[in-house]
Amino acid sequence: MGMIPFAEFAPDRAAYDPAYTDVAQNVLPSVTGYRPFKSLAAFSGAVSAQVYGFAAMRQSAGNYQLFAGTETTLEKLNSSTLAWDDVSSTSYSLAAPAAWGFSQFGPYALACNIGDVTQVFNLDSDSAFSNLGGSPPQSRRLMVVGDFVVAMSTSTDARSVAWSGIRKHDFWTFGQEGSDFQSFPDGGDVMNGVGSQSGGIIFQEKVIREMYFVPNSRYTFGFRKISEGNGLVARDALARIGGTTFYLDEDGFYMLPDGGIPTPIGNERVDNYFYSDLDTDYLQNVQATADPIRKIVFFRYVSTSNANAAQSDKMLVYNWALNKWSVVDIGLSWFAASATTGYTLDGLDAVSASVDALAFSLDSRLWKGGRPVLAGFDTSNQMGFFDGANLEGTVETASIELNPGSRSMVRGFRITTDAAGTFGRIGESETHDAATTWKTEVSPSTRTGMHKSRSSGRLNRFRARVPAGTTWEHLTGVSDIELAGAGK
Repeated sequence: MGMIPFAEFAPDRAAYDPAYTDVAQNVLPSVTGYRPFKSLAAFSGAVSAQVYGFAAMRQSAGNYQLFAGTETTLEKLNSSTLAWDDVSSTSYSLAAPAAWGFSQFGPYALACNIGDVTQVFNLDSDSAFSNLGGSPPQSRRLMVVGDFVVAMSTSTDARSVAWSGIRKHDFWTFGQEGSDFQSFPDGGDVMNGVGSQSGGIIFQEKVIREMYFVPNSRYTFGFRKISEGNGLVARDALARIGGTTFYLDEDGFYMLPDGGIPTPIGNERVDNYFYSDLDTDYLQNVQATADPIRKIVFFRYVSTSNANAAQSDKMLVYNWALNKWSVVDIGLSWFAASATTGYTLDGLDAVSASVDALAFSLDSRLWKGGRPVLAGFDTSNQMGFFDGANLEGTVETASIELNPGSRSMVRGFRITTDAAGTFGRIGESETHDAATTWKTEVSPSTRTGMHKSRSSGRLNRFRARVPAGTTWEHLTGVSDIELAGAGK
């Protein structure tokens, strides 16, 4: 018979629909199946404590500086030693699991949390953060809209936003220089937002609003509702790439294109799976980020099986170009889009005494300055990049009647992949409501590539497991299934 594909990951759908599977672990969706997901390879030393925020900021000369926040410190990566230098102005009062909010305005890195004065760092000249001038409101998040810095969810009113004077990040006298504030009567707390040169989008708990310029009037900005009854359920559970924002609401995952309306992307696929797997005590820890290279958005979370609830152990993977999902098991304390700081050959001498001892190959994009990358912090708070060895990948087909109306005897099968040594397993059941009984896992024949295993049942499903560290690119399906009649 023909090939049975490793189908789209949609655990919310029936397990017996051959177009979908409920197992696609530690892999990335592709057009024809799945690709490997690489492990996090450590790049830097450890931040002094658990990470609660990260940002990559660009200097005027084009180089990048990387910052991480903890409950009491702001730290900057030393590109020579790969250690994290404390650049705090004081000992801070971040109340975890709340996180730092970062934004960049011209050459200035801005950092906020609700318990401290907003911090500022001149990327071209400063060696430490300092208090932002102009008496800005303390806020939970920041964004830049045009020539204004916008503070969201302030200490005096969680339903409000406030903005600086025009082209003045350190001017906050309301009613002057365009600076002002707006409190919203409905929609709940302001959770976060995304800004651009032409306007912004504000996410509340139950309302999404557009923030737009009002030229030639007494008001700097106007506000209109984009969506009502739909909002952001966790402050950092949103990511923006291009002109689209992806986010998590109470009923599942959505995408919001600029100028459009919210569109569900997880309905009848992963929404129920996510909320049943999530440890709801840590809903506010859900964090999203967009891969700056691949067309992928990640949502990391703490699952009900996590032994270390202070850090996430899983993430859902959404390829927005393919409109497909998968899931990855990996321990992280934070992750975010980043950029490489850049090294010369002489500069690499400070990183390692030997080229052979470098964490990444000499031709890796990670040594080239300004290249976009996805960075993560492991459970030891070391920053790394997802460029290590491939994780162990596991994919299954749905439960399928190979011989409709009758039981089937399977004698062997082939896994369509370029991964050498992929293990295969076959499961069987007699009825749709019965549990699947799995046969012993087998390796492929070195001569034919066939997985020899016997199974007899009305329903069968197939599993492929690619061991960690295996080099491969494609995992497509199961083919060349050897069948013999097994009667009714």
